[in-house]
Amino acid sequence: MNKNGLVAIVGAIVGALLVVIYHIVIPPFPRLPVNCSPANCIPVWVIGNKIQTNGVFERQGHGVIFWQIQTAGYSFPQNGIEFPTNKPTHHAPAGEFTDCNPMPRDNTRFQCNARGTMGTYGYWVRVSGFSGLLELDPFIINN
Repeated sequence: MNKNGLVAIVGAIVGALLVVIYHIVIPPFPRLPVNCSPANCIPVWVIGNKIQTNGVFERQGHGVIFWQIQTAGYSFPQNGIEFPTNKPTHHAPAGEFTDCNPMPRDNTRFQCNARGTMGTYGYWVRVSGFSGLLELDPFIINN
């Protein structure tokens, strides 16, 4: 084998290793599965032992909001989504979000009924799994 062939092989191996290392350090952000429509569903990922969502969720009117865990090995506990009325800012009025529960046969999905009052509301997302119990406090905006 000549010198140029050896350089090409080593370069290809180094390039492949860099791609693998990049995807381990910075995993690609997953796409929404078919069962999580952006209109009424908030996807939830666990990446690097942290919960991530698509950021602030905006909606109009009343109806059901769903959360869907996208990362295998995690599930919602009974208090997986909570809208506390005692948060210092952006707290939801009592009765704004009701019947918040994991889905009966699929604890990777959670649902709440939303009354639809205009405002910005903070809430808790909790998931349990490989990393223990993880929490995040994002917002919902009702327009």
